[in-house]
Amino acid sequence: MTVEVRDATADDAEELIRLDSGIVASLGGDADGEWRERAVASLRESLAAGRVIGAVTDVDGVTVSGAMATVWTTIPGPGHDGRRAWVFGVATDPEHRRQGHARAALGRVLDRLDAAGIAKIDLSATPEGEALYRSLGFVVSPFARMVRRPPGL
Repeated sequence: MTVEVRDATADDAEELIRLDSGIVASLGGDADGEWRERAVASLRESLAAGRVIGAVTDVDGVTVSGAMATVWTTIPGPGHDGRRAWVFGVATDPEHRRQGHARAALGRVLDRLDAAGIAKIDLSATPEGEALYRSLGFVVSPFARMVRRPPGL
């Protein structure tokens, strides 16, 4: 078995969205909805432009895990210069879970963020991912995460 962890490119957008749709399904969402085509196009463009960085883990040439982060700039605050990142889409195919593939992909993303000097990195954790994130230095924020959505969503 050959395992390779590599930076994601625009060509990986479809596989990253396929993996991400498993998270959507686990949260009760429509994993196969019309959103996927738009998401692939948007992610392809964002990866190419550097607004999203990602990494994938391939086993024998097949992508089985991935992780991404959106990078943006806001005003500076305590402990950061205004550059921030939001980690998302950390997912692994079910048959490849608990083998370190998500840790490897996310570790590569975090290494890239660290190398870029991005000190403030946030994410939302599912119960399944919480132990992984804690082991990589994430802590529960004292601030509640809240979401506002249009009516009907």
